[in-house]
Amino acid sequence: MEQHKDKPSYPLFSAGSTNVKRAVKEKKKERASHMTKENSHDRKIPPTMLIDSVPGGPSRALSDPIPIGETTSIQALHLPPPIPDPIIALENVSVVSSMEVMLGHILEEQCAIKISQEEVRKETNEQLSQLNANLIHLSTWVFQAEQRVSDLEGAKKRQVSTTSQIQSELEELQFKLDEVKNRS
Repeated sequence: MEQHKDKPSYPLFSAGSTNVKRAVKEKKKERASHMTKENSHDRKIPPTMLIDSVPGGPSRALSDPIPIGETTSIQALHLPPPIPDPIIALENVSVVSSMEVMLGHILEEQCAIKISQEEVRKETNEQLSQLNANLIHLSTWVFQAEQRVSDLEGAKKRQVSTTSQIQSELEELQFKLDEVKNRS
């Protein structure tokens, strides 16, 4: 029992053993990660802090010059806007000018449509007013024709009554003549 108490709780290794070196490295890593977790809120960033360039690129100090063609997130904040490509600018200008021409054609067509609509509206209004005048004239003519027809019907009735009266008078005269002939 006492022998077990005297034995150390870790295995014994020789000083040059690879297991010892590995254990020391792991202990250092644990201490470093523990320190950074505890003191991350009050650490000051040194001026020579390494910054990452394009993802996957090498790290370098802030004071180092940035190679051509490589940008960083800090550099991107302070750079002026890139100079536009003249060919793309010319293409954009040609696209804009062609769009302006198309818009001009559309506006001309819309104006022509509005003018033609106004002309059609004027012609329609003139035709409607002419039709109204014709209707008034026709209604007057129909009224006059109806009046004439009623007058003719009245005259016909009078003529029929006159004819029947004349017929009756002729019959009466014929009767009298027949009587006179019989007497003589």
